[in-house]
Amino acid sequence: MEFPEEVLAHIFSYLSVKERESACAVCKRWAQSMSHPRVWRLIQEKSCEM
Repeated sequence: MEFPEEVLAHIFSYLSVKERESACAVCKRWAQSMSHPRVWRLIQEKSCEM
């Protein structure tokens, strides 16, 4: 069963940056999903709050 890219992006958005780097190395599909803007949105929002 394959998840849509949007679902993977939502899941990956909960990972730390270090965990995201590891997930990128798993397979091409995961690496491609990491480029989705939703994956990085929460980190960008947190950096703006500082």
